[in-house]
Amino acid sequence: MEYIRIGFVNVPDQSWMGGVNYLKNILYAIELNEHSCLKPYVFLDKKFSADIRKEYGERAKVVESFLLNKTGLFAYASRNIRRVFKNFFPFNTVLGKSNIKVLSHFSNEFGRGTIKQVGWIPDFQHVHLPQMFSEKVKKRRDQNFLEKISNSSLVILSSRQAYEDFKQFAPDFANKGRILNFVSQPDSSLYNLPADYTRQVMEKYSIQKKFFFLPNQFWKHKNHLSVFKALEILKNKGVKIKLVCSGKMDGPTVTEHSKELIEYIDKAGLDSQVTFLGLIDYKELMVLARNCISVINPSLFEGWSSTVEECKSMGKNMLLSNIPVHLEQSPPGSIYVDPEDPEDIARALHKNWEDLIPGPDYELEKKAKLTLKSRTLEFAMQYENIVNEVLSQ
Repeated sequence: MEYIRIGFVNVPDQSWMGGVNYLKNILYAIELNEHSCLKPYVFLDKKFSADIRKEYGERAKVVESFLLNKTGLFAYASRNIRRVFKNFFPFNTVLGKSNIKVLSHFSNEFGRGTIKQVGWIPDFQHVHLPQMFSEKVKKRRDQNFLEKISNSSLVILSSRQAYEDFKQFAPDFANKGRILNFVSQPDSSLYNLPADYTRQVMEKYSIQKKFFFLPNQFWKHKNHLSVFKALEILKNKGVKIKLVCSGKMDGPTVTEHSKELIEYIDKAGLDSQVTFLGLIDYKELMVLARNCISVINPSLFEGWSSTVEECKSMGKNMLLSNIPVHLEQSPPGSIYVDPEDPEDIARALHKNWEDLIPGPDYELEKKAKLTLKSRTLEFAMQYENIVNEVLSQ
């Protein structure tokens, strides 16, 4: 079999774990499809996180290059090359040595080169929630999206809503859009962990047995505040619910918002009810998701939520905002709330707190396991069809 070498460049690091998990899901799906003719290559900055590098390297050929460094002399030179020529041609030599036929998903700086490209736009959040972006950022996103659409042979959209937004955003290129719903992969060892491990994780973070879990990053559109307001409503009625939150709380895009959330918790007297874990080990995160009452995603906007997809694949009920993408993903056993109505969220929290018990839902898990492989293979084959379509153009 002659393999088609696919290149992934400028891939996510731990500052965007949703992106890391997205790429890992693609690599896993390609590997699972024993008839696949795709051979993935991941190109990394030499200063990339060793842990993430190792994870990518489990299912792809990893190639390191100083040309991708984000700091130092070469980073300065490459930024100027991109700005002037709208192309990063020095890196073409690296790609050529690996015989890359298609660049996929994360590349937006190779212009209209000789290597064909599959673009990816996760969502059009800045169009739906313009108030959460500065004019400068909105303009830059518009420009980056249009460049990516123009330079790509086809563009992957992760949801039906993103596809509809794409057609509105770039109507002249509507024929380039392709929908590809990714499928998340829970660690298979999750179901066979000794009880001691689960207990150790709970003790490590001082978590009581009965709790809700909100594992979103602390970006404003993730809408933690509405859940905190719902907790305050319930507290004032004498109902004290425990909530555990994980996710990176520092960095230029989240620090200020994190401070605002913590201030709200202090002012509302919710300190004893809300636990912040920060960025935690993925295996620990999945243990907490499996053993909580419900996983919560109150987000105001998503492209195709990795949190929802992970729960769908592992068989865990959720409490979700009723945004179109969540309704499209439709994880079994879940309920939907108005993300901007804390009273509605409070009612749902109270219902699940009273009606459900913490821990695994073995019936949901059984159903999830039965469909996971076929869902993943469908994802893999749809992606390969897109790559083949690009090469046939």
